[in-house]
Order: sequence, then C-alpha cells, then structure tokens
Amino acid sequence: DGARSIIALRKAQGEVGGIIEHLIQSDLSHTILDFDTKVLYSNQRCQKLLGFREDTDIFIRDFIDPQDRDRLGEMVSNITKNGKVDGKEFYISDNKKTLSIHMNLITVNSVDYIFCTLLDISEYKALKENMLQSQKMQAVGQLAGSIAHDFNNLLTAMIGFCDILLVDKKPTDNSYNE
Repeated sequence: DGARSIIALRKAQGEVGGIIEHLIQSDLSHTILDFDTKVLYSNQRCQKLLGFREDTDIFIRDFIDPQDRDRLGEMVSNITKNGKVDGKEFYISDNKKTLSIHMNLITVNSVDYIFCTLLDISEYKALKENMLQSQKMQAVGQLAGSIAHDFNNLLTAMIGFCDILLVDKKPTDNSYNE
C-alpha cells in the first residue's frame, strides 16, 4: 500500500508539473482556480493581463465587472456538470479590457480544479465595432447615391419636357419665361 501511495504521489506531481510547465511556456494567459475563483497558479502573461502579482491572494471574480459576476458563477457551476465551458465575454472594469474566458475541469490527485485560458479580445471588439460602423456608413452612402440618381432622373425628365414645350414658343412670348 505504501508503494501505491508513492506511485500515486509521483504521478500527481508529474501531472501538476506538466500543467505548470505548460502554463509557464504558453503564449496565452492561463490560470488554475479553485471553485471560488481563487487563483492558485497563473503564468506571467495572465498576471500582466490582469495586473496582479503571484504572491497575493487573488480571485478572478474580483476583476470581473460587478454586473457580470453572476455569469461567472454560472460558468463555474456549469464546469462541474460539463467539464468544459467555452469562451464567455467579460468586461474587466479596472483596465477597461474585454476578456474571453475558457474553462476546463482538471483533476489532479483526485482533486478538481478549473483550468482557465483568458484571451484579451478588446482589440478584436474595437475592430469589429469599427467595421460595423464603416459598413453602416457605406450603406448610407449607397442610399444617398441611389436617391441622388433617382432625383437626377426626375429632373432630367422635367427639363426635357420643358424643352419640348419651348420648341413651339418664341423668346418674345409672355409664357416663354414661365
């Protein structure tokens, strides 16, 4: 039984070590949370993104805009049921960023944790807003061009009929100027 415990401990250390090694080397912002959203471990990219140091007790929910904290709680509840929750957008009020948070359930040494990937989608959202605005302006421009074209067609017809009326008139006639 003692040998099994040692093997289980080494296996757990290997799993944790592999996860932490992945976190350190990743180009993405990763963190491991408990079910109260307390940060148990995070890589430097995550710390920089959220603006905290590793040696402080941090809860992800504290960074989330107060209006979105219930949604974060729902995500944590859903992770126990589904084992995975795809990205949900959250606004980070301190540094005015929008994050997409992806959660996966991991089990290490029979203990469940939440493995989070945080993606800063602020730039993406700003570009998307700019693209939507330019599409709206393009649509308005096309509408204005269509209206101007139709108006020009009407004016052309009116001027043409006026010219036809003037064919039979002399410039000296009283109704010529009208």
